[in-house]
Amino acid sequence: MPRPKAGEVVIKTKACGVCHSDLHVIKGELPFASPCVVGHEITGEVVEHGPLTDTKIIERFPVGAHVVGVFIMPCGSSFFCNKGQDDLCEDFFAYNRAKGTLYPQQWHVDFSTE
Repeated sequence: MPRPKAGEVVIKTKACGVCHSDLHVIKGELPFASPCVVGHEITGEVVEHGPLTDTKIIERFPVGAHVVGVFIMPCGSSFFCNKGQDDLCEDFFAYNRAKGTLYPQQWHVDFSTE
């Protein structure tokens, strides 16, 4: 069982979608290490908050809350993130699972409300 670090939330995956990029991996059209587990669009339930998690996040996403995981994980500090266009985050697209690179551990999902 994973343990959340400071400010993190652990989500128990209840369902996971397989999208078009996964189909390219299955067909061998995208180079990807094998064997692998495809699927990266999840829905699940909050099961634990890490230490020092902001109380607003705990209130908005209490243990037992049903959530969905986003595909784009913006870094929060790139040119586009600073302009409020985190869907265009250059750093996110520089890390690409098809290239076999992993996202930095300090990246997190921003649970703030706008």
